[in-house]
Formats: sequence, structure tokens, C-alpha cells
Amino acid sequence: MGQRKFSEAFKRKIVGLFQLGHSQRSLMREYDLTKCRIVEWRKKYPNPIELTSDGELSELEIENMVLQERVRILEKENQALKDATLWVKKKK
Repeated sequence: MGQRKFSEAFKRKIVGLFQLGHSQRSLMREYDLTKCRIVEWRKKYPNPIELTSDGELSELEIENMVLQERVRILEKENQALKDATLWVKKKK
């Protein structure tokens, strides 16, 4: 099986989520990543999130990350509902 390719934006997102407090283990589980990959990206992108001049996250950056996470959750829920619908149809 070939190695998966990840965009720079995705790598920065993972590092950003780590910096915002998500555990490395949870990121590995949620995104099916290896510890080595996350460590490598953390070294490559030490500051993936845009900060304002006083060191705070910009409002747009925070909103963007929240919305991206929400979309990911909704996509998983949508897939679970599709799977459940197929399961129910097969039982009939």
C-alpha cells in the first residue's frame, strides 16, 4: 500500500490542533496518523497558526479552525447515517 499524501494546509492544521490542546494520541486516532508523522510536522511547522501582533490567534483563524472541525464531525455523522440506512435496508 502506498504512502498517503497530505497537503501543507492539512499538516499545519494538525500541528495547530495540537498547539490548541488536542492530544497527540487523539489526533493520531481521529486522523489515522502515526506518532512519527505528527512529530515530523511539529518540527517542520513550529508556528502554523497566524497570531496577531500581541501573540493571540486572530478571530478569523479561530473561526476557520472551529468550522473545519465542525465540517469534519458532520461528515463523519453523515457517513454513519448512510451506513445505518444501508444496514436497515439490508435487514428488510
